Amino acid sequence: MKTILIAFLILTSGLTHAQSKKEQIEYLKFKTDSLTRVLETERSKSQKQVQELNSTLMNTENHKKSLAYSLDSADKAISAERINFLSIQKELNLTIEKQINKNDSLRAICININAESGKKQVLIDNLQQSIKGKSDSIFLLTTKIANLKAPKTSFPENNYDVLKTIFTNQDKDVSGLKKLILGIYRDDLKGTLSLTKQCSDFITDLSETKLGYPVEVSQKNINGEDTVIYVNPMDEIEFKKKWSQYYDLKYAGFTHLYENGNCGWASKKVASVEYLGELNNGDWFQFTIKGGCGTNDFSETIHRVIKVIKNDNAYFIDYIIDPTYKGE
Repeated sequence: MKTILIAFLILTSGLTHAQSKKEQIEYLKFKTDSLTRVLETERSKSQKQVQELNSTLMNTENHKKSLAYSLDSADKAISAERINFLSIQKELNLTIEKQINKNDSLRAICININAESGKKQVLIDNLQQSIKGKSDSIFLLTTKIANLKAPKTSFPENNYDVLKTIFTNQDKDVSGLKKLILGIYRDDLKGTLSLTKQCSDFITDLSETKLGYPVEVSQKNINGEDTVIYVNPMDEIEFKKKWSQYYDLKYAGFTHLYENGNCGWASKKVASVEYLGELNNGDWFQFTIKGGCGTNDFSETIHRVIKVIKNDNAYFIDYIIDPTYKGE
C-alpha cells in the first residue's frame, strides 16, 4: 500500500510537471505569435511609408524636372528678349543720333532766322516809330479839324427821363470821382467837390421857395453902411420861370443839399454810388445817402443825381436833382 502510494505521488508529480511545461510552451507560442503579428504590422507600416516616400520622391523629381524645364524656357525667353532689346536699343540710338543731328541743323537755321528777324525787327520798330509820329500828327490834325468843323452836341437838361436814356461811355473809369462823392462828409475831402455858381444859386432859390421863409439880404444905405433887410422869397411861378430851362423841376423837391428834414442830421454817410455815363461834357452819377437825427441813426434814405464837370483841374457839381421825387 505504501509502495502504491509512493508510486501514485511520483506519478502525480510527473503529471503536474508535464502539465506546467505544456502551459509554458503554449504561452511562449502565444508570445511568439504576438511578436510575429506586431512585426508583420510594423513591416506593413514600414512598407507603406517607404511607398509614400518613394511617391513623394518621384513627385519631387517630376517637379524638379518641370522647374528645370521652366527655368530653361525662361532663360531662352530672356535671351530672346535681351537680343530684341539690344536690337531696339541700337535702333533708338541711331534714331536719337539722327534727331540730334537734325536738331543741330534746326538750331543753326533758327539762329540764322533770329538774326534775320532781329534785323527785320529793327526795321519794323523804325517804321512803327515813323508811323506813330505820323499817326499822332494825323490825330492832332483830325482833332483840330473836328473841333473847328463839328460843333459839340448839347442836350437840354430839363428832362431827366430823356437824359438817362442817352448817357454814353458807361464803362469809363471814374474811381477818383466816386471817391470824392463817397467822401462828401469827410473833412479831408470837403471842398474838393463844390457847386458851380449856377447850381449854387439854383439850390438857394429852391430851398427858399420850398421853405417860404423871408430871405435875409444885405444892402448899403445912403451912408454907405451895410444894412440887412428881409424880403419875401420868389414864388413858384418866378422860380419855374427862372430855372425850368436848366433843370428838371419835377425832380426838384428838396430843401437841403445832402440831407432831409429840419433836425440837422447827426449821422450821415454816402451808402452807394452808381456811374450813369457821360453827357454834355460831364460825368453823371446817382448816389444814395443814409442818415438821421440821432447818433448812429441811419433810418432815413435820400437819393441824388448829379452832373460833375471839370474846370481848371478842379471838379464841380453843375446839376443836381432828386430822382425819387415826382412833382408837377
